[in-house]
Amino acid sequence: MKKASPGIAALGFLLAFAAIVDAQTSEPPPTRDKPLWKESDRAIGYRSWSLWAEISWVGPHHLKILFPDQDHLALAWLLPDPTAQSPAGAIPLPDTPSILHMLLLDSKTGRSVVSHDWRLTSHTVDLVSTAHGHWVVKDGDQVSMYSAGFEKLHDNFVGDWRQVAPTAGEGNGALVGEDTRINSTPNELALVKTDGQVLFRHMLPEKQEFENPVTVAANGSVFAAVVTRRRGIDNPDLGFKSLQAENRVVVYSVRSRGPVFSVKVKGMSPWRRGDIYWNTIALSPQGDLLAIASNEEVRVYALPGTIGTK
Repeated sequence: MKKASPGIAALGFLLAFAAIVDAQTSEPPPTRDKPLWKESDRAIGYRSWSLWAEISWVGPHHLKILFPDQDHLALAWLLPDPTAQSPAGAIPLPDTPSILHMLLLDSKTGRSVVSHDWRLTSHTVDLVSTAHGHWVVKDGDQVSMYSAGFEKLHDNFVGDWRQVAPTAGEGNGALVGEDTRINSTPNELALVKTDGQVLFRHMLPEKQEFENPVTVAANGSVFAAVVTRRRGIDNPDLGFKSLQAENRVVVYSVRSRGPVFSVKVKGMSPWRRGDIYWNTIALSPQGDLLAIASNEEVRVYALPGTIGTK
């Protein structure tokens, strides 16, 4: 049998290697699987849009979602204090009293477990949970800690919110492990070692972008990002301007070194400006559940296989 020339053998190796790399970084098609459960915004009870919603943010989101533990999903949203509302049509001042409402759900079924209201002195608020099951509430510049049963444990718990907020799991350069981090640009996301080794790189097609921050599971096994795509027509002469609309959520596995799950979400329309759409995401501590909240519904997906293990 005639042996292949060294050049042909090398070319074959390069093609095979390219196929492997492409398989590692190609994105799976959006899932057609039904979520583990879903509930509409009305069934859950949060407000999707109103004059108050223009300033009612819990941290960076209209509706904050987080997994305080593997078995529960918490939803938190802000409401005006009915005893201190601003005049009709007016935007409340930062020190306008508000109510932070939190609903705790069973993460596997969506069943309501408990709810709680915090009456706060401002509408600059945030909520996080600790590894010990405590709740930490930011109210303006004051940070307070509460027990799992909502009993206040500390007032002025810490002067710097960044000491308790889970910043390690969000944003560009987020640490996934002691020696691994996520780097991202608008159209590229990479998992890299601190020594510079690139474990994988995912490039988006033209006119698509990653939306920050990136969300990381507590055990560092998976992370997820919202991907946007440009919609509409750019033609200043005709008054047309496209916009970057949220399109899907992509989940990445550290173990599999690449994207392993994708699901569609509804984004803003360039044709119907009055329709307000937003999405926020969370991953369970073990990395096996993905929660997506929007101004229409909350849904939870069971991620495939064992991707939630390193």
